[in-house]
Amino acid sequence: MTDERTPDRTNDDPEPHYSGRTHTVHTRWTWASLLVLLAGVVVLGIGVIMLDVVVGVVGGVLLLAGAVGAWRSGLMWDVDTGSSPADLVSGENETVERPGAGTRQDDDATAEHAEELTHEVRRRLEDRRGTRLNLVPVGALLVLAAGAWLALSQWVLYPETPTGRVGTWWAMGGGIVLLLAGLWLVRHGRTLVATAIALATGAVMILVGFVGAHDTQTSAASEIVSGAVAVLGALVTLDPRRRR
Repeated sequence: MTDERTPDRTNDDPEPHYSGRTHTVHTRWTWASLLVLLAGVVVLGIGVIMLDVVVGVVGGVLLLAGAVGAWRSGLMWDVDTGSSPADLVSGENETVERPGAGTRQDDDATAEHAEELTHEVRRRLEDRRGTRLNLVPVGALLVLAAGAWLALSQWVLYPETPTGRVGTWWAMGGGIVLLLAGLWLVRHGRTLVATAIALATGAVMILVGFVGAHDTQTSAASEIVSGAVAVLGALVTLDPRRRR
């Protein structure tokens, strides 16, 4: 049977050697103390429920005895998961050493395991060198941001005039197209059709911002900047790199 603390060591191997503070644990006494503790909790609970002082005192005594036995036998340090009930009954390995805080385990199996882990970590770090971030999601978010602003800006930047109402139609139309293209890019990654639509829509919004009729310079600037952001995002989604 393999010891869970050190997967490469079997029960037939010698006990591990620790460097640093250790704690002596009496395994059979720890389990006996635990049973006494549980019995004390049960008896004390019955005494409280029945309002019986004698039963409560007996439960308290059992609880105190179990606590003292657990403390003296090292229950708090009994973290071994490799022992079986048969080992405890037979008395083999009844007293063992458990490592304390800051303790190192010095043996060949542990050293070999640590070396293997070190090599594995170094290999994975080497594999990750040169890995470049896929920028497609970044570009898609830029397209979405431009579309969201165009769709929402009509209630902020365009006055209630004939020219302003025409501007709202341009902003709303461009915003809807960019939102759909951006959502498609977020969901499906680099797609030439969605990228081309976003690129064309952004270019149209820049053109409208320069040559279209506007009541305010702010609305024109909004269309130009939003179109530029959409064009930038569409170009970023053309990044052919992939995260390995």
